[in-house]
Amino acid sequence: MTLRDKIIELREKLGISRTEFAAKIGVSAAYIHILESGKQDVTLRVLESISKSFNIPLSYFFEDFEIEESNVIILSKIPIKAKIDEKMKYNEINLGEMFLEEKYVKKEAFVIQYKGLDIDNFEVKKDDLLLVTKFDNLKSGDKLITIINNFVKFCTLSINRGNILLIPSDSNELCYVYDDKKMQVLKINKIIRRKNLS
Repeated sequence: MTLRDKIIELREKLGISRTEFAAKIGVSAAYIHILESGKQDVTLRVLESISKSFNIPLSYFFEDFEIEESNVIILSKIPIKAKIDEKMKYNEINLGEMFLEEKYVKKEAFVIQYKGLDIDNFEVKKDDLLLVTKFDNLKSGDKLITIINNFVKFCTLSINRGNILLIPSDSNELCYVYDDKKMQVLKINKIIRRKNLS
């Protein structure tokens, strides 16, 4: 039995219309119609609202619930442990944690909060979260954060005749030759836009 079936079953057991059901949980009747017809997946927030409104345990929705393995999304907890401020300064700071799909998470990955100006050719915008890993398994074209004296440059990696070149996002600047004694380099694995989290 699916979540959709459980909602229909509950409403019918209660003997109320979609309109009455929707009013009780604080959504529109049209939204209940969309959920019951299977045109949209049910969110946990809606299930919690139904549970509270009708005083039934949340577990009701998951009794006899068949989960297809292909539909299961495994999440990993990732620390948000650095911030790039408006002046492009890198600060290691504990900003909590977040959950991301396991497929995006690599060993020793962490998230950086970005507060600088938009960087169009990098598709990075103010308030994005950047999932990064240390300098490893890199290839030409990878997008990187280069930290020199705690200041950040966004660069693209280019490997040319054995030299590891870092090409800044600002095309007016000269390329850097990678030097592990002078700079820290982090690979951007995913850009997370805050509005996509809600």
